[in-house]
Order: sequence, then C-alpha cells, then structure tokens
Amino acid sequence: MSDTPIKRNTVEITVKDVSERGPAPVRKDADAKTLVASTAAAGTQLHPGKVRTRLHIYILETGSEPLGHGTEVEIRGSVKTYGTVPSDNAIIIDLPEQKNFKSENNGLGKLIWWKDFYSFFVPTDFQAYIYEEGGAGTTKKILSRAVHFAEGPDKWQWGFWTWYDDSPQDPNFKAYVAWGAEDAPNP
Repeated sequence: MSDTPIKRNTVEITVKDVSERGPAPVRKDADAKTLVASTAAAGTQLHPGKVRTRLHIYILETGSEPLGHGTEVEIRGSVKTYGTVPSDNAIIIDLPEQKNFKSENNGLGKLIWWKDFYSFFVPTDFQAYIYEEGGAGTTKKILSRAVHFAEGPDKWQWGFWTWYDDSPQDPNFKAYVAWGAEDAPNP
C-alpha cells in the first residue's frame, strides 16, 4: 500500500469571489505571533483568515467478530487534533459483522464520525485511528492516518483527500478517512 492519499475527482468545489471579502480577522494575543513565526519557519503557507478543516471517517466493510462474541463489531478509536485546536475525540460505534457499506456515500462507506475544526492561518493537524475491539489478543487495527500540514504545504492545503486503510489482522475490515481544508464561511 502506498503512502500517497487517493485524490477523488467526484467532489464539486465552489470558488468564492474574494474581492468582496473584508479584511481577515487579526488575533491580538501573543500566541498568534508565535504561530505565524513557527508556521512560516516550518514552510507552511499562511492563509489570511479563518480556515475550516473537515474530517470524516467511513467504514467500508466489517469483518468477523471472534467466535462467541456476538454478531456486532465494536469500532473504537479517536481523532486527535493539534496546533491551535487541540482536542481528543472518541469514536464509539457498534456495527453488524461481515457487512459491506460500499453503496453508501459515493463508495466511501458508512459515515461513523465527522467534525469541522476552525483555526486561523493554517489548517488543523490531526491523527485518526480506529480499531475493532475484541477480547484478549483479538483487537484489530483498521485505520491509522496522521496529517501535519506544515510537512507538505503545496500537497495538503485547499482541497479534499481520502486515505484508505484496512486491518492487517483481518483485511475484511476496511475504512477511509477523508479531509479537506477550505476558507471558513462567514457567520
């Protein structure tokens, strides 16, 4: 499996006319100055306003539950965000075992978690991880992906991406994480 995200061509993007947008909001605290300096040093392209980072996690297919454990798989995990929007978001959902969700969400599967994160200047860095919770020795990693926007400013900013992963212990567990970075809409 390659470490390159799969870029989907089925997403419709609307380009805003920025000539009507007013000046970008300015943070007056010391953290904003530190963020600007550290971001510029890391090579990340600064954005002159509020940024929305959208994260979605999909289950494409579920595998088997260990013998004697029932007919539902327990999907668990977290999405951790860093930088100006630190948070730790738990993922807890039970799904039927051996179920295929390929017909949902344009082939990405069943949406099990989503959230928008708002920041100034740069998108929100994140790490997404989900697994199937089993008994002793039967827990199966399904998806693991981290994105640090400063590592590839031309590669990651202003678009929509997906990352496919499956479990090395049971390849029937399949999932996607999808993310995008864009101008945040005005309230």
